[in-house]
Amino acid sequence: MTWDRRMRPCRTEFMVEPGYCKTAGKGTCYVYVEASDQNGNILGKDSAYYSIK
Repeated sequence: MTWDRRMRPCRTEFMVEPGYCKTAGKGTCYVYVEASDQNGNILGKDSAYYSIK
């Protein structure tokens, strides 16, 4: 598991890099993101599973 807590502006695209997910197979990489305001209040969240070849 990798934890990457970098702050980015909303609607910024990012790449799920090979270093984050090292287990090959269907649905082995779990990505979770949160959106928050300047006070740290969570405004939204989303998640998805990706497959690694």
